[in-house]
Amino acid sequence: MKRTLFYLAVFFITSVCFPPAFAIESLDSFLGNIKTADTLESPKVYSYTANEKVIFYEDDEQMVVEGSVTSVKRYRFLGEDSVEVEIISEKKEGEIPDGDNSDNNERGDRNERFSVENLPFTKGSDGHYEYTDHGMVELDGRRFRKIEYRAKKRSKEYFDGTGWFDPENYLIYRVEFQYAKNPFGLKDFSGDMEFEYRDGYEFMKVFKMNARGGLLLLFNFNISVSQVIEDIEIGEEL
Repeated sequence: MKRTLFYLAVFFITSVCFPPAFAIESLDSFLGNIKTADTLESPKVYSYTANEKVIFYEDDEQMVVEGSVTSVKRYRFLGEDSVEVEIISEKKEGEIPDGDNSDNNERGDRNERFSVENLPFTKGSDGHYEYTDHGMVELDGRRFRKIEYRAKKRSKEYFDGTGWFDPENYLIYRVEFQYAKNPFGLKDFSGDMEFEYRDGYEFMKVFKMNARGGLLLLFNFNISVSQVIEDIEIGEEL
């Protein structure tokens, strides 16, 4: 009996004073620290090289357009509203649909309507998302905290997906996302981003997106986009 009590006492003392190595921070505490770390931004002046590939298919009853564009571009951000793009190489296959800046401008206007509060893991997202903790997992040879998120409101303004976070600094390494409810005309949508951090700044290093949609038999499309970023430079003059 005395030996049993001795072992119980040793177990209690070592558990309290020396927690086991596999003990991890509670989900609520971890989420709170993520929301503190998400204040990182990109520098005002920086540049990078992007290896991009776009594969698309469009069918509007009158014609079918199918092709791909593979390119290497150098982006230079010279302030909040100034971006220079140098096409280093570009290879086109198949038919390339004509595009104009109005589509890009309209897309930009729509993006500006998104609020930070609509995004998971941010300070303003409290009450909009439910989180499921999957503990520590291995990804790309490293250990990360894997957290799944699901929007409470099933709307195109919110997202579902999974995030992988560095357990030491609470910074996001990778996030997968999709709309909680697809917008009209969009049947399937998924995205994937990876990040890296340098000099206190956050940079996206991988972006992938796949979308499929259409309107009955009148119009159908598939598009796949990938972007891998490298050679990041930070400076006042590039």
